[in-house]
Amino acid sequence: MYYAEGENGLCTECDDSLHVHLLRLAGDVNIHRGHTSCHMGMEKVSIDQVLLYNPDVILVQNEDFFNSINELAGWRNLKAVKTGKVFLIPKRPFNWFDRPPSFMRILGIKWVTNCLYPEEYKIDIIKETLEFYDLFLNVKIDVADAAALFKGRPL
Repeated sequence: MYYAEGENGLCTECDDSLHVHLLRLAGDVNIHRGHTSCHMGMEKVSIDQVLLYNPDVILVQNEDFFNSINELAGWRNLKAVKTGKVFLIPKRPFNWFDRPPSFMRILGIKWVTNCLYPEEYKIDIIKETLEFYDLFLNVKIDVADAAALFKGRPL
């Protein structure tokens, strides 16, 4: 799994970073190994490094980058892109995966585990989202609103 951060996807986190904590909880790790150079993370990598990694799954933080990844030289040749395993991290009302770390990670762990292991962790993410928003945010959203949170994620 590669965590693509920044406008061009060429920032990521080391596997020991607090910013990829959900991956460890899900039983996976970011493919970028090493020791985090500072608490902010966002370690810079080259497209050549990402090509060497050739990840099975890519989680993307930036929506503009997510929307263009299939057309970008280098990126379109990656296994995750070719197999459609590139997922935009939901961010409503806050990021479900990383910045800022919040209670949205409760729902985020379900989402990320389903992205990484869809056969082993089968959930109805729409149902889970509706229940979560009602319980923790005291907001009732409909199925269409919930589905809109999952750009790039087959439901």
